[in-house]
Amino acid sequence: MIGAFGEVNFLVTNEKIRTYDDFVRTCSPRWADHEVIGKKPVSQFIGPGLDEISFSMSFRLSLGIDPRYEIDRLVNMQRSGKPFVLTIGKKAIGTYKWVLVGFEEKHVAVSNKGLILSADVSVRLKEYAR
Repeated sequence: MIGAFGEVNFLVTNEKIRTYDDFVRTCSPRWADHEVIGKKPVSQFIGPGLDEISFSMSFRLSLGIDPRYEIDRLVNMQRSGKPFVLTIGKKAIGTYKWVLVGFEEKHVAVSNKGLILSADVSVRLKEYAR
């Protein structure tokens, strides 16, 4: 197994391929600017901000992955509001868990019966510090 986000495993086997691409992690500290009469504002470091992660996944029926099932699973994960552990190579990413704050789906190929044959999904996660 390559890694996982909650119950979504990133893997390559003889029967299935479910991986991710374009992994980007954004880390930004929190700063406050205090106004000073007649002078430039004074900046103060408040602390670390919440990290954000984005990545894309391709679901292909021909590679053993049912796009409709995977998309429905992401919808349920997002709507649950629950945080999940994100692991890559058996190591957790970050100190805390992550929430699925949004995703975009694109149906790449659909059969004449309405079966989604392939879909691309862009996922956005946010650190859940508790």
